Amino acid sequence: MPVLMITAAVLLALDHRRHRRDGLDHRSAVAAALADTVPAAVRKLTAHELFLSTSFLRWVTHRGPHGVRAGDLPAPYAPGQVAVTYGFLFVCAVETVGLA
Repeated sequence: MPVLMITAAVLLALDHRRHRRDGLDHRSAVAAALADTVPAAVRKLTAHELFLSTSFLRWVTHRGPHGVRAGDLPAPYAPGQVAVTYGFLFVCAVETVGLA
């Protein structure tokens, strides 16, 4: 597994360097290298997991609603949903550790 991760990181770095030589700035080169190296389904699943983790973190830390504009009415979590949300958070943590 570490060999595979190192190989992927090297390929990503080489692809990034190629895009930089072609004239892209750093951010665009990273995006192009990721698009070339990582399959679209993996990128989408990774983004989904990051957004889900961010939502859980905001919920657990009791942060205010995210993306609510002036005049919008935020919908709070229902008290009956707390047990299900904690269960889902626990399953996500176990899944992450189990698959790592």
